[in-house]
Amino acid sequence: MKFLIGNKVAHLKKELSENQEEELILQYLSKRGGQVRKVPQTGYYDSAKKTFRKQVSTHIVNGVSDISYLENGNKFVFEVKRKSKHDYIKRHLFDIMKSCGIGLNKSRKAIFDQAVYIEATEKNGGFGGFVSSIEDVIKILNRAPSTGKCPKGIEGETI
Repeated sequence: MKFLIGNKVAHLKKELSENQEEELILQYLSKRGGQVRKVPQTGYYDSAKKTFRKQVSTHIVNGVSDISYLENGNKFVFEVKRKSKHDYIKRHLFDIMKSCGIGLNKSRKAIFDQAVYIEATEKNGGFGGFVSSIEDVIKILNRAPSTGKCPKGIEGETI
């Protein structure tokens, strides 16, 4: 596998970490010219108590996707998973969703919440999914209606 970092081509022999893949996806989406946002998943540092604290609000929703992207009036959400986890989700998502979130361990509950968020986005006219590569992102982007414009900086680009 090859990918571009700056002007250098890197050859990979092992699977990228979730954070590395997420960074490549963020770079790719930034080049397309839409509005890309990494959704923060952590709390905040409380300097008085010298610890991290979870944010508390009735408007915080479990399962919000890692990346939010707007392009040509279309909203996209991407939940980034490493390849092995992505394959696991493909095999077990039906059973996880069938449970309605009841009696799931912490990992499966997180997947359930993420799938519910993606489904809600799609029910409201957006597009989304679990992704483990730029190729997965492109498949989801291609589901949206095209405006006929070539995205900025992508003309002739191959993946």
